[in-house]
Amino acid sequence: MSLSLAAGCAFNPSGLASAPDAATDASDGDASLDAAMPDAAIDAATPDAAIDAATPDAAVADAPMIDAPVDAPVDAACTPGYLDLCNVAPPTTALTLGGGTIDTDSPACITVTQSGGPDVCLRYGTSVTISGSNRVIGSRPLAVASLTTITVSGILDAASTRGGSAGAGSQGPACVTVDGANNGGGAAGGGFRGAAGSGGNGRNSGSGGGVASAALGASTRLQGGCRGGTGDGTDPGAGGAGGGALYLTARAAIDVVPGAQLLAGGAGGGAATTNRSGGGGGGSGGYLLLEAPTVTVSGVLRANGGGGGEGSGTSTAGRPGSDAVAAPAPGGATGSVNGGDGGAGSPASGAAAQPGSAGNSSGGGGGGGGGAGFVRILASTTTTTGSTIEPPATN
Repeated sequence: MSLSLAAGCAFNPSGLASAPDAATDASDGDASLDAAMPDAAIDAATPDAAIDAATPDAAVADAPMIDAPVDAPVDAACTPGYLDLCNVAPPTTALTLGGGTIDTDSPACITVTQSGGPDVCLRYGTSVTISGSNRVIGSRPLAVASLTTITVSGILDAASTRGGSAGAGSQGPACVTVDGANNGGGAAGGGFRGAAGSGGNGRNSGSGGGVASAALGASTRLQGGCRGGTGDGTDPGAGGAGGGALYLTARAAIDVVPGAQLLAGGAGGGAATTNRSGGGGGGSGGYLLLEAPTVTVSGVLRANGGGGGEGSGTSTAGRPGSDAVAAPAPGGATGSVNGGDGGAGSPASGAAAQPGSAGNSSGGGGGGGGGAGFVRILASTTTTTGSTIEPPATN
């Protein structure tokens, strides 16, 4: 803690007279002063203990002379939003995200903690422009903040893709993954804001498909979407990753112009390959959150779930589910005549994803589709004319 003294004030903890030496010498002279009050008498009259008792160190250290309370925010002009950024020093330069890869585990991030949720990578500017195609990866969600405005004219892509990378912050702490249980059952999709589809039963057994867990329905923390489960059997399909998490916040306005895209879709579930195995569940959509006094969206916001993977036959492979782009993402189908089809991902309405279908006696069950993610807009004035928002935005 720094101690700041007021300019022009003398710091005199002993409380002794503060007359300048020259005035003392002129009026009394050193000899008369020494004669009147020799050192021994001074020491006897005012012992060290008495000085310490009258003015203890704590009284000096705790004197109310600091500039501001110790716990005062770094940015006094800040008002806490969905994330409290008031203890982050305000930026002095504009920020442009002009294309390329943004890694939320890189040293370019300012780390912001959130109670009960994952740490967040913050990129901060006096104003923010997002142009070109920006791929967002890493273990932490991404927050982009501005002291004034954010203009999005390009792509900020935190979607997950089958066989590729997961979006930033995918698989948040609230996620529950449900695998295929037995008999070559298909896995359930990942659920998040919306419910996932359950996996199809395998081998005409009437059982074995993974039963989807309940949707979260609401979330108070910034986190990515949830992975689909892995199918049952010796050669099952893997689950698709959930979409990532993006938070944009500005003190004045956010404008997502025509043609711009903010993406946090889930990946499609993998296909089972042989031996009557179950397909993988589709990943859920992720989390998109925009917060400003005025938010205008004329572009695309998507956080849909991916399609489930198809179950396999004895020697024929199924087909994988589709990654979430436009809803609903199709489940895998037509690869194996014996394996069950994968369920479609969440529809544009955000309703529950479709379950996988059952395999026949020679096939594994299909994986369930991934549930819808979150799209949230927190604003006093919101305009969405000409936009595509899937699932529909909530506040």
